Amino acid sequence: MKMINLFLAGFLLFATNCSKDETDKKQTLKDKLIGKWIEVSPCENCNTFTFSQNDSIFQTVKSDETIYSLSYIVINEDSIQVTRNWEIEQAKKTTKHKVIFLSSDTIRINQFLPVDFGTTGFEDVTLAKSE
Repeated sequence: MKMINLFLAGFLLFATNCSKDETDKKQTLKDKLIGKWIEVSPCENCNTFTFSQNDSIFQTVKSDETIYSLSYIVINEDSIQVTRNWEIEQAKKTTKHKVIFLSSDTIRINQFLPVDFGTTGFEDVTLAKSE
């Protein structure tokens, strides 16, 4: 019986540490994302994206200064879930995206930017940190 209790205690300690590590990794990604990012590709300087501490993204379209509001959740150490707070095809669109750090101040977010062409309706975007 003592062996089972020791095993369970060890397992719970391991599970708690894994959960804490995962939480720390999520927070690290969020901390890295917070701030203003300028689109580098596919359209240089066409959009800016401001990631806020309160799980919002504000996309500013440079051509007409339109601002779109998005919500995001860090779902693991390299991915976010984004909800566009406007309707695309008569519904708010929620999508998941892998975030790849190309350097400390440059990221690529896979299949992030809504477009009117292509099979998925989204394309990769590369952003450079401005602040």
